[in-house]
Amino acid sequence: MVITIANESFSTQKSLQDRCTSIKDTVSLETPLTGDDFGLISKVISFHPDLVPIAPISNAAIYLGKLAYGKTGFYIQYPEAAPQVVGLKKAIKAAFGKTSVVASKLYDFKIAARSAIADQIIAKRRSFIGNNREHISSTFVSDLSGNTFPMIELVIDHQPPHYFDSLLIEFLKSNNINPIHIELTRSNGWTLFAEQALSTQWNIFHLNNAVLRAISANENAKDKPMSNDWASLSL
Repeated sequence: MVITIANESFSTQKSLQDRCTSIKDTVSLETPLTGDDFGLISKVISFHPDLVPIAPISNAAIYLGKLAYGKTGFYIQYPEAAPQVVGLKKAIKAAFGKTSVVASKLYDFKIAARSAIADQIIAKRRSFIGNNREHISSTFVSDLSGNTFPMIELVIDHQPPHYFDSLLIEFLKSNNINPIHIELTRSNGWTLFAEQALSTQWNIFHLNNAVLRAISANENAKDKPMSNDWASLSL
């Protein structure tokens, strides 16, 4: 399988990982990426299944920052939002996971579903950091571990067992919706449902059923359970 990202071709996950590592080894800490480096890393990050885009990635800054235990990793930061760590390994895996038309359509459908509830994620985040990031230098207590983390590591996640994936499948089943048949559109870098009515319906369902929690970026980086029901929904 050969994929093309930012006009570069990659035949294996390792080849793409090595290319990203070469960028990581040459850029300076805390300095926003520019040019071809930004072009490639931003495209790779866009594949990350847990990234909730609050605006087109082209509007964000991406830079190499410090992680726990002396490691470094890429952060994405939108204007007036806290920086978020994005694991490239998971993004690269997702990029190479689009091995069929069905898998690609399901992936894009879930991205559109995340876009439709982005306002709820933003509202929850702002309840911690404020509208103008006035609390960004403070700390928060993780709803998962009870540990205290710097506000800069804040990530908004779904309280189990109602993960985003399971909530979306419940919504589709209860409304007899086949995601493969749903028309999507692109607007200003966003992947969206073509029908606003569906976006509104899903937004209301999520608002009434999801319980959002505050956790750290490292806690959020752990894999989440995926449902086998996606296979039956794609038939």
